[in-house]
Amino acid sequence: MENLHAINEERHSIMLVLDEIEQMYRSLDKVEQTKKINKMQEDWKNLLKIAQTVDKDISIPVKNETDKTKDKIKKFEESLKEYFMGLKKESFYIYKTGIEDSFKRINEVNKSIEEFETKLKDYEYYAKMFNFPDEVIGCSKNLDMIKSEILAVSNLWNHIRKCDA
Repeated sequence: MENLHAINEERHSIMLVLDEIEQMYRSLDKVEQTKKINKMQEDWKNLLKIAQTVDKDISIPVKNETDKTKDKIKKFEESLKEYFMGLKKESFYIYKTGIEDSFKRINEVNKSIEEFETKLKDYEYYAKMFNFPDEVIGCSKNLDMIKSEILAVSNLWNHIRKCDA
């Protein structure tokens, strides 16, 4: 996709450069180089035609994948919201759970956060590739809320550990 857009953006500047080089060789009576430049110009025109054809051929599948990816990102954002809300029901919020059991569960949640971060990086890549990078902002915010919540709970249990010692 990016290469097709680059070809379309650069088509006029590349043709201009090729035309300038052709004029230079013509003025210097360099027939062989002029023929090479003419061949390059024809190759460039053919590449532009191919790029247009490919762009038309892939536009529908790209749109379908874009829609699927947007849906996946929305679902991921919702799952992060649900996970955050579920944190309030976790055992580490209850003092009776104890320091060791609370830290075991906090470590499990941290592993889940790592998995979420990996998924988010993938979605950020896809969002950038399909030109909708703002779609993952909600996911990032939700993940940041989860991280800050776990950090606060972890700090609380560290403080309790320090006070009990």
